[in-house]
Amino acid sequence: MEAAAKAFENVPFINKFFMERSMLGKAREIEILEKYQTFEATHGSDFSEVQTVISLFEQGLTVLGNACNFVGGVNAYK
Repeated sequence: MEAAAKAFENVPFINKFFMERSMLGKAREIEILEKYQTFEATHGSDFSEVQTVISLFEQGLTVLGNACNFVGGVNAYK
């Protein structure tokens, strides 16, 4: 079955049939999943600093929006 899958891998529709029923198709799925796991492990924390900055902005906006922090008039913001 694997030999047929390899022989028909460039033939539309037929390749899908053989890939679904052979170990060659499963091997490719496993390879793709392993590549994804490697990518995720490598780039999983790329946006952690961005998330930290966004969180700090949200905290700052909450403090600025708090009515007890803004006196108004001459005293302005305390």
